[in-house]
Amino acid sequence: RELDALTDNDALNVYKTHLIDRFGEPPVVAEELLKVMPLKWIASELGIEKITLKGHNMIIYFINDFNSPYYQSDTFMRFINYASKHPRQAQLRESQKRSLHIKGISCMSDALNIMETIKDTPVC
Repeated sequence: RELDALTDNDALNVYKTHLIDRFGEPPVVAEELLKVMPLKWIASELGIEKITLKGHNMIIYFINDFNSPYYQSDTFMRFINYASKHPRQAQLRESQKRSLHIKGISCMSDALNIMETIKDTPVC
């Protein structure tokens, strides 16, 4: 619950400091878990409905309403650009839900790095 209540990196760093004070240096698994929060924040900022990480794949689910202005936005264009620049790694799919499937995600850091790259990519 405490972790879900965090809203920014400053609060996350304070939380991590408290964990270290109480338990010592966290194991890698705990470090990876702490990276979930920035991933959630970026996903929210980019209008993502849901992200799943499973078997070295990240699936990013977009808004259900295909007629939404979101799909005409610069934000969505960042995902299109990423998929275009990484065709072997990333595929846009459209079925009942629009999604972007990204291969080669071995840890939370990989997922976070890709989301940060997408977020920070300028739209031309």
